[in-house]
Amino acid sequence: MPRTHLERPLQQDICAYLAAHGWVHSPNSAGYDARRALYPADVLTWLQTSDPKNYATLIKPGTDPTARQAQENRLLDRLVTKLAAPEEQGGGTLNVLRKGFSVPGARRPFHLLAYPPQDNRNPELTALYHKNILRVVEEVRYNPTDETARIDLVLFINGLPVATIELKSEYTQTLQDAINQYRTDRNPTTSPLLQEHRGALVHFALSQDEIAMTTKLAGKATNFLPFNR
Repeated sequence: MPRTHLERPLQQDICAYLAAHGWVHSPNSAGYDARRALYPADVLTWLQTSDPKNYATLIKPGTDPTARQAQENRLLDRLVTKLAAPEEQGGGTLNVLRKGFSVPGARRPFHLLAYPPQDNRNPELTALYHKNILRVVEEVRYNPTDETARIDLVLFINGLPVATIELKSEYTQTLQDAINQYRTDRNPTTSPLLQEHRGALVHFALSQDEIAMTTKLAGKATNFLPFNR
């Protein structure tokens, strides 16, 4: 008997909770770019919202749709190049979130995250912090060449993936089944989303009662640590 229907209520409960607390909920991965391991619409929206003048130096208002799309693709590819660079050269998801990335022709580097201000003396910083785009996406196709390879949930900040989640129902499967799925079926060499540093920062195995995490997928050698509260 398929077990998916037993996991769905838990998955939907998580998504409903996040949606009620400021997250954008996508019930499928239609807007996700598996090759780039980005949610492009959120990346572009964030860059335009957080630094509109800088964005306009690269993609001018009124540009015709074809040219605009080409310019947006170049911007996204520049971000992908930075994400794929070695950590010691400022690459990787964590570095890009912390320090941003540069684009030839732009006035200054773009930042991919607004931190919470220490106080409310600068209303603009407070407003920008609240414009961070948090998104939860269901059934994400993580392998660019395999449409059937999917992860239950992926969490994004301003279009960058920060966490993946595999869910199991304790009625039919256990936390260990989710861990085994990461170890045997989630090959980081086939997906930038799963690559250490380049992709999501953490991977969670989760059931109704337990949760475990790892920051590095390495096949059968993957080490999960308890993340229970």
